[in-house]
Amino acid sequence: MKKLFKPFKIIPKIQGQMLVWLVLIPIFGQLGIIATIIKNPKIASVENVTSGNFYTFSIALLASSILTLAIQLMNDYDSDSDSSFKTFKIGSIIVAFLFIVIMVIGFSTLDSFSISGTIVQLFLYFCSIIMSVYFLCVEYIQKDDDDNYKDLADAAINSLFHKTKKTPDSDGRGIDV
Repeated sequence: MKKLFKPFKIIPKIQGQMLVWLVLIPIFGQLGIIATIIKNPKIASVENVTSGNFYTFSIALLASSILTLAIQLMNDYDSDSDSSFKTFKIGSIIVAFLFIVIMVIGFSTLDSFSISGTIVQLFLYFCSIIMSVYFLCVEYIQKDDDDNYKDLADAAINSLFHKTKKTPDSDGRGIDV
């Protein structure tokens, strides 16, 4: 369980990227919600909840995190770098995808006007922000001090990856190629 939260330890080392992410993604991404608050502050919260703005933002935020991790994973596949945390990234992508499915099911089945629908929507909204920060940390752990994250690295996958990149010396039956 301790390994699961280890990527958050990189936040002090990526303060610049975290600040840019915070300004560009959550703050600018919230402009639709902020616009409804400016337009009519008295009913803005009800309007945002009933229209599903929090769900929509949560899904878009996690989708962009999935895309970023998937692109980095594809780039890692082409490189010869060790300790690129492929298993950790694939697991993160799967968890994000499942969380998006949960949000879609929640939005389509729960009544947005009810207290429980509002609570679930806001809970998933905050969870998606935390998960997106987590995925940003996962994205940067390979670029930082790998020694601190060796227990998260996938040594078995790296060794298999290097074996597949090698050209064979023989065909396995003693005949040199």
